[in-house]
Amino acid sequence: MRGRALHLAQGSFLRDWTSLASGLS
Repeated sequence: MRGRALHLAQGSFLRDWTSLASGLS
């Protein structure tokens, strides 16, 4: 359960970082 929550948090973080990077360039 905890591993799944961590995986979901990591996925959302990665998505936010990708959108942020695309917005900068």
